[in-house]
Order: sequence, then C-alpha cells, then structure tokens
Amino acid sequence: VGEGGPDWIARLGLPDWVQPHFTGRLEGAEALATAYNAADLFIHPSLADNLPLVLAEAAACATPSVGLPIGGVPEMIEDGETGWLAPEATAEGLAEALGRAFSERADWTRKGREAGKFAQRHYALEKQARAYEKLFEQMIS
Repeated sequence: VGEGGPDWIARLGLPDWVQPHFTGRLEGAEALATAYNAADLFIHPSLADNLPLVLAEAAACATPSVGLPIGGVPEMIEDGETGWLAPEATAEGLAEALGRAFSERADWTRKGREAGKFAQRHYALEKQARAYEKLFEQMIS
C-alpha cells in the first residue's frame, strides 16, 4: 500500500507461491480496511518509523505482520504471536523473518486473530480516550 515500487521484493527470494500485490496509494479508511482484510500477511519494510499506524491498522483487521526492529515496531509486533519481527533491520533480516512466517503459513489465521486481540487491548478508541482524559486531568491539576 502506498507510493513507490516493489524494487526491494526481488532481493527477498520469495517462494513462487507468494504473489505480492501493490495497491498504490489508497484513499480513505474503507479502502485501507478492504486492503488489510484481503491480505494474508502485511509486510512493513520501513527502516525508519516510530509507532507505524499501518501496523495498528493491519492488526485491527486481524492481519499478521512482518517488520523490522526499528522505532516502536517491536512494541507493535509480538514476535511469534501476532506476527514476525526480523532479527535485524536489513533486507537479510526481513528475509529471515519472512522465511519464518512462510514456514508457519498454516498458523497465519490464528496469529491474525491474536493481532486483532492485541489491537483491541492497545489501540481501542475507548482506551485511547481514557488515556487522554487521564493525561488532561493530570495537566489541569
């Protein structure tokens, strides 16, 4: 999802059965939710990100993710539970994490469900609203 091309995909040595689909730029929450729900796996190859919203969105749609250990990504992907975290932030590290994901293909649905539960625990609107309310009350006092 997004702008840019799939140039990096060739370096990963993906199995023939893997068919990446690049959507290009999507506009609106419904289009994004449709894409996440259609995906079997979300790959986040970014080398610089803090707490990527795309990982929260994928998790909310019960789509497991693969990502690099940068910024807040390790806080968003529970390695082996809600997705797979690369051991290092390199193409080789991403390839290793994808290899583990592919070897556990039969478990993607369960990991997706766990990702959905994770999103509810950590990113639910009610939880966010309570956290902001608490913060604002602390600031006022």
